[in-house]
Amino acid sequence: MKSNQEVKGFSKLKVEGFKKYINQKPSKKFIEDIKSQSYYQLECRNCKMSNRKWLEEGKDAFDSPIRMTELPTGRGVRIFYNCSNCNISWRG
Repeated sequence: MKSNQEVKGFSKLKVEGFKKYINQKPSKKFIEDIKSQSYYQLECRNCKMSNRKWLEEGKDAFDSPIRMTELPTGRGVRIFYNCSNCNISWRG
């Protein structure tokens, strides 16, 4: 992308601000936060990947595959897990 080229929907100032985050490595605190998650070792039912395996393989910590979503209901909270590696979701 040329520096004088406009990006649709973003000002040039915002694009310049985002450039400092490209290829940035995660901090030790960020990685420790991932490791402290209750679902850190939970494996995907389909591809058998977990956040622990993901980090041990040296893959990008920002893209760890397993995410947890809490949905409040009238009786409490329902937990769903989503694997971005194979695009499936399951109930916890």
